[in-house]
Amino acid sequence: MSIILISGTHSWDGTRKDWWSTDSDFTKYLESQGHTILDKDRPFVWSTRIGGVGFGDEDLAVWKAAGINLYAYLVPPRCPDKQVPGKDVTIISHSHGLQVVLFAAAAGLKINTFIDICGPVRKDMMPIATAAKPNIRRWVHFSAGRRDRMQWFGTLFDGHFGIVRGHPLAHQNVSVKDADHGSLLRDPAHFSKINDALKPN
Repeated sequence: MSIILISGTHSWDGTRKDWWSTDSDFTKYLESQGHTILDKDRPFVWSTRIGGVGFGDEDLAVWKAAGINLYAYLVPPRCPDKQVPGKDVTIISHSHGLQVVLFAAAAGLKINTFIDICGPVRKDMMPIATAAKPNIRRWVHFSAGRRDRMQWFGTLFDGHFGIVRGHPLAHQNVSVKDADHGSLLRDPAHFSKINDALKPN
Protein backbone atom coordinates (compact mmCIF):
# COMPACT_ATOMS: atom_id res chain seq x y z
CA MET A 1 0.00 0.00 0.00
CA SER A 2 1.36 3.41 -1.00
CA ILE A 3 0.30 6.26 1.24
CA ILE A 4 0.19 10.01 0.58
CA LEU A 5 0.65 12.22 3.65
CA ILE A 6 -1.05 15.64 3.65
CA SER A 7 0.10 18.14 6.24
CA GLY A 8 -2.15 20.48 8.20
CA THR A 9 -2.10 24.21 8.88
CA HIS A 10 1.34 25.75 9.54
CA SER A 11 3.04 22.36 9.21
CA TRP A 12 5.31 23.37 6.30
CA ASP A 13 7.36 26.51 5.83
CA GLY A 14 9.93 25.28 3.35
CA THR A 15 12.25 23.84 5.99
CA ARG A 16 10.22 22.55 8.92
CA LYS A 17 9.99 18.82 9.48
CA ASP A 18 6.91 17.28 11.03
CA TRP A 19 4.94 14.01 11.26
CA TRP A 20 4.74 13.74 7.43
CA SER A 21 8.49 14.11 6.92
CA THR A 22 10.69 11.36 5.51
CA ASP A 23 12.37 10.54 8.82
CA SER A 24 9.54 11.19 11.29
CA ASP A 25 8.57 8.61 13.91
CA PHE A 26 5.18 8.26 12.23
CA THR A 27 6.64 7.63 8.77
CA LYS A 28 9.09 5.08 10.19
CA TYR A 29 6.22 3.35 11.99
CA LEU A 30 4.14 3.09 8.81
CA GLU A 31 7.09 1.55 6.98
CA SER A 32 7.64 -0.92 9.80
CA GLN A 33 4.06 -2.07 9.26
CA GLY A 34 4.71 -2.79 5.58
CA HIS A 35 3.36 0.45 4.11
CA THR A 36 5.10 2.50 1.44
CA ILE A 37 5.12 6.30 1.38
CA LEU A 38 4.48 7.47 -2.17
CA ASP A 39 7.34 9.61 -3.52
CA LYS A 40 8.88 9.60 -0.06
CA ASP A 41 11.73 11.92 -1.04
CA ARG A 42 9.41 14.33 -2.89
CA PRO A 43 6.23 14.46 -0.80
CA PHE A 44 3.22 16.56 -1.71
CA VAL A 45 3.54 19.99 -0.10
CA TRP A 46 1.21 22.96 0.03
CA SER A 47 1.49 26.36 1.67
CA THR A 48 -0.36 25.16 4.82
CA ARG A 49 -1.59 28.74 5.22
CA ILE A 50 -4.81 29.24 7.13
CA GLY A 51 -7.98 29.60 5.07
CA GLY A 52 -11.65 30.07 5.81
CA VAL A 53 -11.30 33.24 7.87
CA GLY A 54 -12.68 35.80 5.43
CA PHE A 55 -16.01 36.26 3.73
CA GLY A 56 -17.27 34.68 0.52
CA ASP A 57 -15.81 31.82 -1.47
CA GLU A 58 -12.43 33.47 -1.97
CA ASP A 59 -11.42 32.71 1.62
CA LEU A 60 -11.36 29.00 0.69
CA ALA A 61 -9.01 29.59 -2.26
CA VAL A 62 -5.84 28.44 -0.48
CA TRP A 63 -7.41 25.03 0.15
CA LYS A 64 -8.94 24.83 -3.32
CA ALA A 65 -5.61 25.59 -5.02
CA ALA A 66 -3.87 22.95 -2.91
CA GLY A 67 -6.60 20.43 -3.74
CA ILE A 68 -6.28 21.05 -7.48
CA ASN A 69 -2.51 20.60 -7.17
CA LEU A 70 -2.97 17.36 -5.19
CA TYR A 71 -5.17 16.03 -7.99
CA ALA A 72 -2.49 16.92 -10.54
CA TYR A 73 0.23 15.40 -8.30
CA LEU A 74 -1.50 12.01 -8.40
CA VAL A 75 -3.13 12.27 -11.83
CA PRO A 76 -0.79 14.46 -13.92
CA PRO A 77 -2.80 15.47 -16.99
CA ARG A 78 0.23 15.54 -19.32
CA CYS A 79 1.70 12.23 -18.13
CA PRO A 80 -1.09 9.62 -18.25
CA ASP A 81 1.45 6.82 -17.74
CA LYS A 82 2.31 8.29 -14.33
CA GLN A 83 -1.24 8.51 -13.01
CA VAL A 84 -1.93 6.68 -9.74
CA PRO A 85 -5.09 4.55 -10.10
CA GLY A 86 -7.84 5.35 -7.60
CA LYS A 87 -7.66 1.83 -6.16
CA ASP A 88 -4.07 2.58 -5.12
CA VAL A 89 -4.70 5.99 -3.56
CA THR A 90 -4.55 6.00 0.24
CA ILE A 91 -4.32 9.38 1.96
CA ILE A 92 -3.69 10.41 5.57
CA SER A 93 -4.33 14.08 6.28
CA HIS A 94 -4.15 16.25 9.38
CA SER A 95 -6.26 19.23 10.42
CA HIS A 96 -7.12 21.50 7.45
CA GLY A 97 -5.38 19.03 5.17
CA LEU A 98 -8.91 17.59 5.19
CA GLN A 99 -10.15 20.55 3.14
CA VAL A 100 -7.32 20.09 0.62
CA VAL A 101 -8.25 16.43 0.09
CA LEU A 102 -11.95 17.23 -0.19
CA PHE A 103 -11.28 19.81 -2.89
CA ALA A 104 -9.13 17.27 -4.76
CA ALA A 105 -11.84 14.59 -4.60
CA ALA A 106 -14.54 17.09 -5.56
CA ALA A 107 -12.44 17.93 -8.63
CA GLY A 108 -12.33 14.27 -9.61
CA LEU A 109 -9.55 12.52 -7.66
CA LYS A 110 -10.50 8.93 -6.90
CA ILE A 111 -9.47 7.82 -3.40
CA ASN A 112 -9.59 4.27 -2.09
CA THR A 113 -8.96 4.98 1.62
CA PHE A 114 -8.90 8.37 3.31
CA ILE A 115 -7.81 8.73 6.95
CA ASP A 116 -8.63 12.24 8.17
CA ILE A 117 -7.02 13.18 11.50
CA CYS A 118 -8.81 15.93 13.45
CA GLY A 119 -10.02 17.81 10.40
CA PRO A 120 -12.27 20.76 11.35
CA VAL A 121 -15.88 20.16 10.34
CA ARG A 122 -16.97 23.33 8.57
CA LYS A 123 -20.39 24.33 7.26
CA ASP A 124 -18.89 26.25 4.34
CA MET A 125 -17.08 23.08 3.22
CA MET A 126 -20.16 20.82 3.23
CA PRO A 127 -21.01 21.38 -0.46
CA ILE A 128 -17.43 20.43 -1.35
CA ALA A 129 -17.50 17.42 0.99
CA THR A 130 -20.79 16.31 -0.54
CA ALA A 131 -19.31 16.52 -4.05
CA ALA A 132 -16.15 14.72 -2.89
CA LYS A 133 -17.74 11.76 -1.12
CA PRO A 134 -18.73 9.75 -4.24
CA ASN A 135 -15.04 9.69 -5.19
CA ILE A 136 -13.93 8.36 -1.78
CA ARG A 137 -14.50 4.64 -1.31
CA ARG A 138 -13.80 4.73 2.44
CA TRP A 139 -13.36 7.80 4.65
CA VAL A 140 -12.39 7.42 8.32
CA HIS A 141 -12.50 10.61 10.40
CA PHE A 142 -10.54 10.65 13.68
CA SER A 143 -11.34 13.20 16.36
CA ALA A 144 -9.68 13.91 19.69
CA GLY A 145 -11.06 14.93 23.05
CA ARG A 146 -11.60 18.26 24.77
CA ARG A 147 -7.90 19.11 24.67
CA ASP A 148 -8.21 19.55 20.91
CA ARG A 149 -9.05 23.24 20.81
CA MET A 150 -7.47 23.62 17.38
CA GLN A 151 -10.19 21.56 15.69
CA TRP A 152 -12.77 23.91 17.22
CA PHE A 153 -10.77 27.03 16.24
CA GLY A 154 -10.65 25.63 12.72
CA THR A 155 -14.42 25.97 12.44
CA LEU A 156 -14.50 29.70 13.12
CA PHE A 157 -16.10 31.87 10.40
CA ASP A 158 -17.63 28.81 8.71
CA GLY A 159 -21.20 29.95 8.77
CA HIS A 160 -21.61 28.14 11.48
CA PHE A 161 -21.82 24.60 12.88
CA GLY A 162 -20.30 25.17 16.33
CA ILE A 163 -18.14 22.45 17.90
CA VAL A 164 -18.54 19.27 15.86
CA ARG A 165 -16.01 16.49 16.46
CA GLY A 166 -17.32 13.76 14.15
CA HIS A 167 -17.80 14.39 10.44
CA PRO A 168 -21.38 13.73 9.29
CA LEU A 169 -20.26 12.58 5.82
CA ALA A 170 -17.43 10.24 6.84
CA HIS A 171 -18.09 6.53 6.47
CA GLN A 172 -16.65 5.97 9.95
CA ASN A 173 -15.94 8.25 12.90
CA VAL A 174 -13.35 7.30 15.52
CA SER A 175 -13.10 9.28 18.77
CA VAL A 176 -9.88 9.14 20.79
CA LYS A 177 -10.71 11.02 23.97
CA ASP A 178 -7.19 11.08 25.43
CA ALA A 179 -5.63 12.60 22.29
CA ASP A 180 -5.08 16.23 21.39
CA HIS A 181 -4.98 17.87 17.96
CA GLY A 182 -1.66 16.41 16.87
CA SER A 183 -0.79 13.55 19.19
CA LEU A 184 -2.37 10.88 16.99
CA LEU A 185 0.41 11.57 14.49
CA ARG A 186 3.23 12.52 16.85
CA ASP A 187 2.84 10.22 19.87
CA PRO A 188 3.84 6.60 19.10
CA ALA A 189 1.31 5.40 21.68
CA HIS A 190 -1.46 6.29 19.20
CA PHE A 191 0.07 5.12 15.91
CA SER A 192 -1.49 1.65 16.00
CA LYS A 193 -4.99 3.18 15.94
CA ILE A 194 -4.27 4.70 12.55
CA ASN A 195 -2.65 1.50 11.30
CA ASP A 196 -5.79 -0.40 12.29
CA ALA A 197 -7.88 2.02 10.22
CA LEU A 198 -5.63 1.40 7.21
CA LYS A 199 -6.38 -2.29 7.15
CA PRO A 200 -8.51 -3.42 4.18
CA ASN A 201 -12.23 -3.11 4.75
